[in-house]
Amino acid sequence: GGAAGAVSKTFMVVALLVAVFGVYKNLASPFAVFGLSPLIQPLVDSSRETRLLERIELAESRVRGFRLAYGRLPSSLDELVAEGFASKSSVEGLTMTNSISGFAIQTAGPNGEVRIERTYGLTGVPQEPAASVSPSPSPSPQK
Repeated sequence: GGAAGAVSKTFMVVALLVAVFGVYKNLASPFAVFGLSPLIQPLVDSSRETRLLERIELAESRVRGFRLAYGRLPSSLDELVAEGFASKSSVEGLTMTNSISGFAIQTAGPNGEVRIERTYGLTGVPQEPAASVSPSPSPSPQK
């Protein structure tokens, strides 16, 4: 009847609103896991950062292999893929920046950037990589 149909429509509207809110929350915070206590979320974030760091370390070792083979750093992670040192999926979402003294590989994590930096001393011997998780940079006023 009419009353049952009205209750059913109300339930459908509420369910739709909950679903839309869930999609919004996921877009606003893609690394959050729904239904977890705020006390557990840091553990989930830490686990995700560890997995991201493992991916970065694997890419970093492939960059070192490229450097041994060619005597130079690759210009980008795409060059690693092109030369067969890495698969496209293994470097997806990672970026590499070269500097005069070495390179860094980074990606966005749940609490900011996850990054490994590798610098080379004067002898060309690599220093230990520095792994870090830095908060997302906040815009600073230009002077």
